[in-house]
Amino acid sequence: MKLHIIHILVLSFLFLGCTATPIVDDPTQTPIPVTNTPEPTTSSPSTPTDELVQSADLSGFASAWSRHDDGDIRDFYTENARYFTEYEITQLTLQQPIQVQVTEDAFEEIVEKYVGFQMRILGSPIKIFDKLVAFAYRWENGESGYNGMSLLRYEGEKILLQVDLTSTQLTTNEAEDILPLTDTSQLDLLMRVWNQADVESARTLYAESPGIVSDEDLAQAPWRDHPVPAGFDDLLPQFVGWNPSIISQPLQLEDMVLFAWRWYDKEYPIGYGIRLLQFDDGVIASDIRFVIRPWEAGGKAFLTP
Repeated sequence: MKLHIIHILVLSFLFLGCTATPIVDDPTQTPIPVTNTPEPTTSSPSTPTDELVQSADLSGFASAWSRHDDGDIRDFYTENARYFTEYEITQLTLQQPIQVQVTEDAFEEIVEKYVGFQMRILGSPIKIFDKLVAFAYRWENGESGYNGMSLLRYEGEKILLQVDLTSTQLTTNEAEDILPLTDTSQLDLLMRVWNQADVESARTLYAESPGIVSDEDLAQAPWRDHPVPAGFDDLLPQFVGWNPSIISQPLQLEDMVLFAWRWYDKEYPIGYGIRLLQFDDGVIASDIRFVIRPWEAGGKAFLTP
């Protein structure tokens, strides 16, 4: 996959202590082009209150992954946990067989893939309602490494779902590798397209066969409206008027974009979540969204509505 940079989006609570510099100062990075579509008609708040979007401590989690000890790592996950990379997201979208259970042998290959590399969390991971966590990180070895972003869905103290996207491009380790976004029009337009169920505009924002999945798709939840991830025609009309809105300045590393968001049709914590996008040649190749469901707000588990 070609790696392009639209701009790097940062909020202070995501990356404490980082001094941002304009993206044009880095000659090795080029922006992901903004799709030539009409300007959005809706606006979104940019700063959530501290009680809604909090920080999370993943030091123990990162330490276990850095040791590459299969048993120690599995202790962080539930018995029925599922782990998805870009490959599994694609396979799920294409309705192909997948091996995503953390208890399966395929997970050992993921654990061993970066042996010799250490996981370094970038900035402060974000957390919503003690169940959803999102973070950026690097696999580092010596002076170079790989960027990555992950979404975690917890059940109790352990991880039920993880989506992990990792760059294939080896880059140098830098003290300040985070830059601010100066143009959010593409993401604002994405929110408008979902609010208005604008299928035609959606086709200009997304790749030809994008992976658009929710946490319920990944868990293969029994209440899903569709047996497989839905396409634009079936998916977008379900959310007309729900007003999806970004509630944090998104974070971006290379072709991956991460932000907290909410359905403005819902009240906290229902409808609040985290979202991860992956771009390819300026269009969205993957769109993964996690959100708190009504029964979770009442204390029930995600898979027991």
